[in-house]
Amino acid sequence: MSRGLHWDTVPEHLRHRLVESATSPAKLSEKKVAAPAPAPAPQLNKTEAAYARRLDLRIAAGELVRYQFCALTLVIFEALPRKGAKRTRYTPDFFVVSNTSHRLELHEVKGPYIREDALLKLQAAAKQFPEFRFWLCQLKGGQWTDLPILPK
Repeated sequence: MSRGLHWDTVPEHLRHRLVESATSPAKLSEKKVAAPAPAPAPQLNKTEAAYARRLDLRIAAGELVRYQFCALTLVIFEALPRKGAKRTRYTPDFFVVSNTSHRLELHEVKGPYIREDALLKLQAAAKQFPEFRFWLCQLKGGQWTDLPILPK
């Protein structure tokens, strides 16, 4: 047996009220619910901004198709040493589409110092998502070093 109100069962003298209340804006609730504010766009730090300029040059040279900052977050289902976590999130700094290899690349940008847990997350993500090519891009002493992170 179905539940709910069927048009055929509504008395004729009440049908016009249902139609009016459904179509009249005056009959809508007086309380207006505000739409949730959009999430603020992530901001690049100085190192990430310098790397974005480097990616722009690679696009101009035809090496890359496009890139996007903080485009996706990966959920890693692997215990990380020390943390003992069964599930953690990892958001690479840049999602990059290579024009030469036609592979999707995830670039992690770091300054001169890299924390151990950041490196462990990057290695765990590379192991769990071998369809992406992971890069650790480090700016040290004004020079960039690009290190591929291979799944182990």
